[in-house]
Formats: sequence, structure tokens, C-alpha cells
Amino acid sequence: MNIFIKLAMSALALLHPEMKKPQRAMYAEVVAREAHRAGVSPLELVALIDHESRWQHSVIGGRDGQCIGLGQICLHEFAACKNGFETPECNAKRVQLLNPGENVRIAADYIIKWKTLCRQKVGRTDFWSAYAGYSGSDTAGTTCGYRRAHGRWVDARPRLVRDVRVIYERLIRRRRR
Repeated sequence: MNIFIKLAMSALALLHPEMKKPQRAMYAEVVAREAHRAGVSPLELVALIDHESRWQHSVIGGRDGQCIGLGQICLHEFAACKNGFETPECNAKRVQLLNPGENVRIAADYIIKWKTLCRQKVGRTDFWSAYAGYSGSDTAGTTCGYRRAHGRWVDARPRLVRDVRVIYERLIRRRRR
């Protein structure tokens, strides 16, 4: 696990040299733990969060300001928000999602969920297929970034997935130097 923390620390330092070391250390520890639990590289999780929020834990975006925090977790995914986004239950979920550690944990839960679904549907368990689902990029006719053509699954991952992959590959190149 220590190597995961060091890897996440290095990635955060490369992407955000302005980030204070204590904050970087806190994020690195959470990322290392959750990446390990989700079965992904810490660099993949760092790239996902960098793309979603640029490591700004209080970012609110998405449809009608429903997506919250580091991993841009959307409120419409939770039973607490099914009866509206201004209910006390939904407001409690919003506060929970603004906690960086909790937000990254839930992001990892979603990656695990999407990896399972992608294995069942298209036979893929890689992070990039799971991220296509996580990001909401799957559209009609695609599953986990793939579409059926001539009896087989063909890569149809959208630009969003490619953008996160660019961040990841930049981290890998810098790491090798």
C-alpha cells in the first residue's frame, strides 16, 4: 500500500504543484486505499478525479448542479434524492458528498459497480471501460464504451474517456523519467 500512496503523491505533485503537501498526503492516502479496493491503479483514479473536478473538493456541476465533489457524484443516483433535490435527506447526501474521503470512496464504489457490469455485458474489466459507464458517456447503442457490430463488441469509447486517458498517459511518461 505504501507504494500506492507514493505513486498518488507523485501524480498529484505533477498535476497540481500548487497543492499543499498535507492536502496532497491526505488525498494520496484516500486514493491509494480506494484504488486498491477497486482494483485499479492509483494513477487511473487520480486521472479520473483530475478530469472530473481538478481536485477541487467543493465543485458542483452536472445537470442542474446535481454532481458533487471530487468524483462529481450525481445526486440522482441516490434513493435519498428520488423525491427531490431539496429534501432534508438529499441535503444530507449533498453534505456527505462534499467530504473528500467519502466522495472518493463512493467514486471507487461506482468503478467497482461498472467493472462488474462491463464484465457481464461486454467481457471487459478494465478501468477505461468502467469509466465510460461511470462518466455517463454510454449512449443508446453502447455499453461500457463498446457497441455491437457484426456479432462482436467494437470500441466506441467517447472523447471524454480519451481525455482522461491522456492525463493518465502523461503521468506514466513523467513517472518513467
